[in-house]
Amino acid sequence: MRQSNEFVEIKGKDLKNLIKKTVFAADIDGKSLPIITGVNVILQTGKIQMVATNRHRLAHAEREFDIGNIGTAVIEARGIIELQKIVNDNDEVEFGFSKSSGGEVIYAFARTERFIFYSRVLEGIYPDTTHAMAIKAVTEITVNRKELIESLELIFIISQVEYSEK
Repeated sequence: MRQSNEFVEIKGKDLKNLIKKTVFAADIDGKSLPIITGVNVILQTGKIQMVATNRHRLAHAEREFDIGNIGTAVIEARGIIELQKIVNDNDEVEFGFSKSSGGEVIYAFARTERFIFYSRVLEGIYPDTTHAMAIKAVTEITVNRKELIESLELIFIISQVEYSEK
């Protein structure tokens, strides 16, 4: 079987950021619907998109890119988490899909000077999340990021003290 590779060149920092913004929503242990144990990676004209859901959470991240229509594949979340760990911010990463002669995606890969990473592609059709992403929130809250983080850290400290006293 003849294979071809199609990829996009992306900075390690940008790839890690896309993964970080989506992989948390995947249903890693999904026993009822195996396809949602992965992240739907879409390399289409003009952008890279990653979407993940566990039916309760939905995460979507995209980045504009000068690419053609490479394709779509669902990459196992456990594998993409490992990729996030080994990629350095300053790496130049070739990220893409290996396809059969019929154009079907066989596996996903990431290649740098230091390593080559391969991940299996999950079989099946990823749930249509476009309608859920089109819903706009009715309420928006603007907060001071620094104050919010400080407040959360204080709550964490207080909860640790109360827990240790029991």
